[in-house]
Amino acid sequence: MKFPNAYKGIGKIYLAELLQLIGVVLLAIGVAVGFFGMKSEGQVEAAVTSSLALGAFLSMLPGIILPMISLILSIIGLNEASKDEPTQLRAAFISSIAALALAIIASVIQSVNGESNLLGSFFELLSTLASLFVTIFTVGGISKLMTRIGRNDLVNRGNQILWLLVGAQIFEQIARMLPQGTFALILSFAGLMFSVVMYFLYLGFLNHSRNALAL
Repeated sequence: MKFPNAYKGIGKIYLAELLQLIGVVLLAIGVAVGFFGMKSEGQVEAAVTSSLALGAFLSMLPGIILPMISLILSIIGLNEASKDEPTQLRAAFISSIAALALAIIASVIQSVNGESNLLGSFFELLSTLASLFVTIFTVGGISKLMTRIGRNDLVNRGNQILWLLVGAQIFEQIARMLPQGTFALILSFAGLMFSVVMYFLYLGFLNHSRNALAL
């Protein structure tokens, strides 16, 4: 194993992303169960209450607990992996800290002054941009490691992910600037599809890169 720190770090990043995916699935189940409970007014009150309680729990788990665990794992993984690639992966680690700090500042400002506060929205935008840089630098840093071990197929996969990420952002930003209508909706949907495809390619990229470093 040439890069043991990167192997362990990427493994943690991969696990963090899996937890995020599990969180989305649980959130969807929680919303569905809670919705069923609200619609079941004609049934036994205890059953309705249990359904709502289960829905609330399944919504709280991915909404609070899993994101915290995922965030901690991702930060630890980036810090560990950056020991073997101290340029882009280190930048990804710093960006993840910045994204967290900016998100906390935005949350505090919005809780005091309201969600429509301009300053809070500004810090929220900065946090979103920092999170975007985390993905860009992570893919770039891992691609550099893959180049060093001769895995050009994974380097190409990393480039595909970055292009999809750029495409998704372009579609989403154009859709936001356009007046509401069919064309804006189509662009927004296209951006969503790009993001979904990119996310699953990113999961595979992390998994295959980790396995390549194990050899």
